[in-house]
Order: sequence, then C-alpha cells, then structure tokens
Amino acid sequence: GTFWRYNSHTTAVMSAIIERLTGGSMLDYLAKNLFDLIGIDAQNVMCRRGADGTCLGGMGMFTTTEDNLRLMKLYADDGMWNGERILSEDYAHKAVSLQNESATEAIGNPEASDNFLGYGFQIWLCQPKGVYRADGAMGQFSVVIPDLDMQISLNETATGAHWAQKTLDTLWAYLDRVKAVQHVEE
Repeated sequence: GTFWRYNSHTTAVMSAIIERLTGGSMLDYLAKNLFDLIGIDAQNVMCRRGADGTCLGGMGMFTTTEDNLRLMKLYADDGMWNGERILSEDYAHKAVSLQNESATEAIGNPEASDNFLGYGFQIWLCQPKGVYRADGAMGQFSVVIPDLDMQISLNETATGAHWAQKTLDTLWAYLDRVKAVQHVEE
C-alpha cells in the first residue's frame, strides 16, 4: 500500500478468474452481463489470448470508438442504461472516484501528467475537476465531463505518452473555451 504503479497484469488475472469460474470465455461473460445490455455487439470485440487461451483482459482488448463511448455513458449515468440498473450505483461511483493515489506513475511515465491524479476502478481521474476517462494504449480515450453532460471518445495512434498527453491537454483547453462560452451565455 505504499507504492502504486499501473499494470495490466491484474486485469489479465481477473479475466482468468472469470473464465475459470464460469467455464466459458470472458467475452461471453461480458456479452451476457454487460455488452448485450448496453448495445455493444460482442462480435466487434476482440481479445488477445495468452498461451493457455485465456483472454488477457486489459492488455489486448479491442473495441470500437462507439462501444467505448457506450461504456463510459453507463458510468456517466451512474450505472443505469435506458432506465435499467446495469451496475450498482455504489460501484459506478467508486469506479470514477479516487481509489488509488497514482502520483508514483511519474517515475516510469513522466510525460503523462494526467496519470498522476488518481485512479478508480480501471478509470483515471483527470485535470479538470470531476472529469474522468478510460484510457487505452496509444491514446484511445473515452472521457466523461459531468458538469457539461458530455462524453467524448476518440482513437489515435500516439507513439508515446507525451503525444497522448498533448491530446488530453488540447481537449482540456477546448473544454475551457466551451465553459467560457457557456458562462457568457448564462
């Protein structure tokens, strides 16, 4: 509990646990318990597999930009989808709230300053207060901006943390302009 560093191995272990307990694939489990409920076509989701055939979970799942947005919309709506409870409200809230201090991320990834602000359950906290994001390799971001009732999902191929951070910095500057215009209109 004295040092935290991001890793995808724990997600791979969770995937293996799900597969062992259910006797099926993690993608089948997610299709039945999440994807089908929020309109994600499981046929569009791919997962890298380990040598034993187990889905690696967080390191090697591939989804569409739209499906990433659907997942973050679920969090933005406190775990509800079209009036149906999909995630418990408590879990949805904790997932997007500080669960782990992540300042030590600066040791191995100094360019990614947004990564130093805290981590929920698979979700990063961001520089603008109250904003959070899911973050995939090379700049796949799905960002929730609660005070603007806005979700943004994008995919890029950023070949280093500094480029992905530059994208986030550009997005934060854009949000500042949106909020300024909104304030003037009020």
